[in-house]
Amino acid sequence: MRVVMEIEGDGDLIGRLHDSLRDRPDLTRVEVSRGRAEVRPGELGAAQVLAFVASNVMLPLVLAAVYDFFRDRRRARPAERPRVVLIRTDLPGGARRVELDIEGPQEVAIELARTALEAPDIDG
Repeated sequence: MRVVMEIEGDGDLIGRLHDSLRDRPDLTRVEVSRGRAEVRPGELGAAQVLAFVASNVMLPLVLAAVYDFFRDRRRARPAERPRVVLIRTDLPGGARRVELDIEGPQEVAIELARTALEAPDIDG
């Protein structure tokens, strides 16, 4: 599964998250890369994104690592409220978007995002 992650917040969050995911021994089988967001008609900007390719088995580990990264940042910077949007891009019927709730309980946030990303593509 190919997933692109867009983060609205501090401009260097993508780089820090990329390094954090790359340094985790439990994610060595997950391909993580930085890139530029696709600019849609009428939008300005070239926001950075983080893309990863993971099996369904590895997806919960990636989501947990992302959640942990932002939970730790939230403890150090309580006013910081980034928005994390995951976009699955490998579906024949088009992309599927889901926001990772980094404010709620970890188990619920991961299960909701995983379920949304893994759901069968009814259009394709």
